[in-house]
Amino acid sequence: MGDYVDRHDGGRHGFLLRAGAYTKIDFPQAVITVAEGINNPGDIAGVHLDSLFNEHGFVLHQSHFTPVDVPDAVATAVFSINALDPSGRHSCTC
Repeated sequence: MGDYVDRHDGGRHGFLLRAGAYTKIDFPQAVITVAEGINNPGDIAGVHLDSLFNEHGFVLHQSHFTPVDVPDAVATAVFSINALDPSGRHSCTC
């Protein structure tokens, strides 16, 4: 899990390496996606930049992206993620 710069399009993308196969991670409509952390169940935390280069956090759970934006913050990044708590919520480090 990490990020890379594509030599063809110059874009920065997140990736997951599992069982020898790479999977690209791109937040929808983001210009940059960086995968920062992963928990034991495979949920991924990270950051992406929108088309105006504003920074937002995200959690990727079972192929579904959930944006993470701290109220009144000018930028949010999520660096690590714990497992789901009993109520089904993630605990993240922003």
